[in-house]
Amino acid sequence: MLVHNIPCVTLADPNIIKLTQESIKNTFKDGQTLRELIDDLKAGRVSADDLPAIRLFEKEGRISISLDNRHLKAFQEAGVQIRTIPATEDEIANEAFKFTTTNNGTSIRVRGGGL
Repeated sequence: MLVHNIPCVTLADPNIIKLTQESIKNTFKDGQTLRELIDDLKAGRVSADDLPAIRLFEKEGRISISLDNRHLKAFQEAGVQIRTIPATEDEIANEAFKFTTTNNGTSIRVRGGGL
């Protein structure tokens, strides 16, 4: 899996980006819930510029895949464009344990409810 032709930081439609995990926890490290972030994005209290860009890599030169599944899921649910940045080869290798999707990254289960 190599990074090809992804601009440095760009806005993207989150619904065309694939997820890597089968499931995600419903809270972030800071304690914020996925639902809270979705609501804040929808209300405009938080924008893409307020959060780190999600890291992407491309598969087969055309499918964008995220290493940052919770943030991607929040932006997908909110219907708000997301900032993206290319993942490094080391990041892809170090986070390969996350590649647990069983549906080609089209959906993800949220553990702990809230959606």
